[in-house]
Amino acid sequence: MKLWVPISLALGMLYWMWVDSQLGVTEPWDSEHFWSYYLPALPIGFLIGFVSRQRSVLIGGIFVLAMLPVMALQSGVGPLIAVGILLLLFLSAPAAVSSWVGGHLRQKLSGPLPSQG
Repeated sequence: MKLWVPISLALGMLYWMWVDSQLGVTEPWDSEHFWSYYLPALPIGFLIGFVSRQRSVLIGGIFVLAMLPVMALQSGVGPLIAVGILLLLFLSAPAAVSSWVGGHLRQKLSGPLPSQG
């Protein structure tokens, strides 16, 4: 799983930078079209979980949480950062569940992973 955390973070940051460039904003949720770009994060979380073969909620949630460093780099950190973090945690929950489902399905289809101990 250690490898998939930075992969998910990097993919998420690339995705949200792309979203910002498409929407012309520094914070994706400032756009009226935010949901059109947020909803694809759910199947992306599923795919990350499926490919990683792990039932980890962390890696899918990180994909959405990667919006935070992108926003911090583009617009700075202001007094509403705590509210932004809470909102991102809320928004990351569905992607985290999606990632867990993807990993669970992959394990069901391919059998249990060999022990790493």
